[in-house]
Amino acid sequence: MGYRLENRAGIRASAREHYKQNNKEINEKQRGKYQDDACYRNNKITRSREHHTSNLDEINKRRKIHRDNNKKEINGKKMEHYYNNKEEYKVKNKEAYKKKKINKCVICGTGANDRFCGAKCQGIGMSGKNSPHWQGGKSFEPYPINWTARFKRQIRKRDTYLCAMCNRHQDEFNRSHCVHHIDGDKLNTTEKNCISLCVRHHGIVEVSGDKKYTFWMPKFQKMLSKLYGYNYE
Repeated sequence: MGYRLENRAGIRASAREHYKQNNKEINEKQRGKYQDDACYRNNKITRSREHHTSNLDEINKRRKIHRDNNKKEINGKKMEHYYNNKEEYKVKNKEAYKKKKINKCVICGTGANDRFCGAKCQGIGMSGKNSPHWQGGKSFEPYPINWTARFKRQIRKRDTYLCAMCNRHQDEFNRSHCVHHIDGDKLNTTEKNCISLCVRHHGIVEVSGDKKYTFWMPKFQKMLSKLYGYNYE
């Protein structure tokens, strides 16, 4: 057994040497046609590229045929599985349809999967006192006399036209920033109770519920007292 292994190893080594010698002879013959090694390498690269581009269309065709055949096989297996278990699928679909509840829309009374049949009825049903963000009709309360366009411009100019939360300039939004009452009281329209916010963050603060007074109010007051030296007691 040892003799056979040694014999095989010797044959392989001799074959490798023979292969290397033949390659050397072929490379020397080919290199003899060119001036230097760089010229030989460049020509070798260009030939490999030409070979690749010439066979590219054939390769793409073969790939497409292979993909189509695989799709057919997969789809065929799926259809076979479906037809073999057709009755089971029917039973499952019937049970799922029975479990699915069909409610009536709260506004118009038509069939709906949820409380409302669409966006129109949802807008009607979620407005006013039905809204989860209802604050007792504060938006209908009147503003004081000093709440003017000039006052709002002064607040924006004081804050250098930047949003207090995202620090972005109002020119990026192509519109003026909102002026927010920190304590939520419209009648308390003073410089130390107002701050500039972009539309997005003004909406986030207004909709935050109790967080508006427990989190955002002390945060904005601390910010303004640090920047402008206002005192909040």
